Amino acid sequence: MGFFQRHLPIIVLIIAVLLIALGVYGFVQTQRELPARDLTILTDEQGSGYYQVAERYRAIFAARGLDLTVRTTTGAQETLQLLADGAAGIALVPGFMTAQIDPRIYASLGALFDEPFWVFYNKHAFDGQPVRYLSQLQGKRIAVGLPGSGSQALALQLLGESGVTADNTTLLELPRQAETEQMLAGDLDAVLLLDAYQSETVQALLRAPAIGLANLAQADAYAARQHALKVVDLPEGIIDLAQNVPAEDARLLASAANLVIRRDLNPTLARSLITAAMLVHSGGDYLAPPYTYPNLTATGLPVPPDYVDYFNRLKNGDAPFTSTLSFWGAYSAERFIFFLLPLIILLGVLVLYFPAIWRFYMQGKLLPIYQELRRVEIELPQMDRAATAAAIERINALEENITQRVRVSAAYLPEVFHLRDHIRSVQADLLNHQARLEALPPDDAVAAPPARKTGRLRRRRRKG
Repeated sequence: MGFFQRHLPIIVLIIAVLLIALGVYGFVQTQRELPARDLTILTDEQGSGYYQVAERYRAIFAARGLDLTVRTTTGAQETLQLLADGAAGIALVPGFMTAQIDPRIYASLGALFDEPFWVFYNKHAFDGQPVRYLSQLQGKRIAVGLPGSGSQALALQLLGESGVTADNTTLLELPRQAETEQMLAGDLDAVLLLDAYQSETVQALLRAPAIGLANLAQADAYAARQHALKVVDLPEGIIDLAQNVPAEDARLLASAANLVIRRDLNPTLARSLITAAMLVHSGGDYLAPPYTYPNLTATGLPVPPDYVDYFNRLKNGDAPFTSTLSFWGAYSAERFIFFLLPLIILLGVLVLYFPAIWRFYMQGKLLPIYQELRRVEIELPQMDRAATAAAIERINALEENITQRVRVSAAYLPEVFHLRDHIRSVQADLLNHQARLEALPPDDAVAAPPARKTGRLRRRRRKG
């Protein structure tokens, strides 16, 4: 019996113990590396559309046992800088700016909603004439948002393409609250901002009788020149049917707000974000029908393949059971599935096939003796006196070995007794052969045994 077969039970036991130890070690180590219970998301100023979305995420995360802190910034540039510094792991960023972000550091979890570019104007400053072209803003006092904000970045780009620059127009950099108050007071001629229609500023300006909303005649042209932009239609009365807000249809440019994360964000947290995004945005809004968002294609950043698969499962209604658990339950379950479940399955396979392994081990003790018996039986017709005597000694040693040293389980004791019968049969053949050789003249080396003896062991084993 070879080394492997001789020590098979010990080898199997060592492998099982090592697998269990490895699985438990991996599970414990990942549990020690649990992410912090508090998480930060970066948004625009309080009251903005981004801020309102983040507050809805915060409520969902709180229900799953996580504290989501909403941190406001002065705009997209500060948001990205804080994200790069590790001050937060999540941010809401205008879609037209995602192409400028380093994909080695950041990833996207998809676009969330359409964020229109609003052009509000003071009707008195334009003598009651509607504004349909950005070039009409030349020479006016225009608020374009704070430096580094998505509003200012897009406003300066579109105004510049329309011939409106700081050389011929007063461009004011004001925080959202200040530009809203000054616009309502009539101190500004126009306000350009990028925000969701739910934001407090947009709602206040839409409802102000002295303020108009530009219906851009060249919206399609702007969108064709800037592929990250799209054209959305704001129907008359969609905001408030009773007050008929807005008072007429408007065609607006829009950018899709993106959920951006650091690539080193904990995967379970990222999947929790995708789940929250599906809950908040899949129902649609005034600008997009249900299931338009979240959208994994309306972004300039790559979406990690694992998150694409998870998103598609949610979208198809095949939500994993972990999506309904608390964050900590989901985290532990995912670690269990990754580390312990494969080992449990492997151990189950070992248990299932253990009878076959044990049979292989038991037979490994008996089969070599059968092979030796068969070898003696084949060589018997050609044996001389010396070879016969040596074979008798070997067979006697085999009998002593099986009697004194071979240990088998109770289920295999009948096999041992069958083997001892076969040993005695071969012993009898050898003794008969030796007797015949002794009866021959000394010069004769070998005498052929009776034909009936040939193959006896094989026949007996077959009967057994």
